[in-house]
Amino acid sequence: MGTRIVALLAVVGGVGLAIGTVRLIAAFIVDPDLHAWDLAAEQFGGPAMSFLGEASLAAIGLSLGGVAVVLVDRIHWAIAIAAVLGTTGVFVALLGAYSAWILLPVGTVAVGLYLANLGVVHWWVALLHAAAGAGFLVLIAEFLTNATIGPVGLAILVYAITWSAIGIELLRTVARDGSTGQTSSGIGVP
Repeated sequence: MGTRIVALLAVVGGVGLAIGTVRLIAAFIVDPDLHAWDLAAEQFGGPAMSFLGEASLAAIGLSLGGVAVVLVDRIHWAIAIAAVLGTTGVFVALLGAYSAWILLPVGTVAVGLYLANLGVVHWWVALLHAAAGAGFLVLIAEFLTNATIGPVGLAILVYAITWSAIGIELLRTVARDGSTGQTSSGIGVP
C-alpha cells in the first residue's frame, strides 16, 4: 500500500509540474526576454498556476521522501539521506529559503538512478531524468538571480515527465508482483 501511495504522488506531482511548465514555456515563447520573477505576474497565470506548481513540487517531495520510508530496509543509506534531504529542501524552500530547491533535483536523480540500478526503473528513464535534473539546477540558478529564463523550461518539462514515469514504473512493479510482496529486483513492496 505504501509504495502505491508513493508512486501515485510521483505521478500526480510530475503531471502537475508538467502543466505548470507548459505555462513557463508559453510565457517564454511570448517574451524571450522574460525574467524568472516575472512569472508571478497576473498576465502569465498568476497565483493559481504558482499554487499548482508549488503543490506539484510538494507532491514530488513527498514521493521522494516516501521512497526512503517505504524502502527503508532495502535502500542504501546514502540514497535514503539524499531522498530525505530532497524532501526537506522542498518544504524549507516553500517556507521561503529558495536556495533549498537545489536539494530536490539532487535527491530525485539519486533515487531515480538507484531504482534503475535495482531494476525497478528502466535505465533510459533514469538517465533522462538525471539530465533533466541538471537542467532543473540551471533553472533554479536563474530564478535565484532573476536571470532570463531561456529554453531551460524544456528541461523542467522532461524532469516532470520522467519523474511521473518513475512513479508509473513503481506502480507497474507493484502490479506485476502483486501479493508476493517481493519484486524480481529484490526490493520488497510493503
